[in-house]
Amino acid sequence: MNKWEELDKKYIWHPFTQMKGWVENPQLVIERGDGVKLYDTEGRGYYDGISSLWVNIHGHRRREIDDAILLCWGLLTNLRQNLRKNWWRLRRKD
Repeated sequence: MNKWEELDKKYIWHPFTQMKGWVENPQLVIERGDGVKLYDTEGRGYYDGISSLWVNIHGHRRREIDDAILLCWGLLTNLRQNLRKNWWRLRRKD
């Protein structure tokens, strides 16, 4: 058992997994996705045929999607920081 499988079994709850015998048996731990493939902690690649509709259409780790998400995250972070600094200006005046 590699360290990732050990940590997974110790800390992660898999709600749709039959737990009887799960801890005793070797388990696959997915480390990352790239395009239409998933890769486990041992470096083996698997075609991802069961992910959500969006992943099946676009694949994992598409640069343009990652960049758009990071841009949005930055905008939300800036918005949150500005709201926190200027909350008193935005509050409703009764």
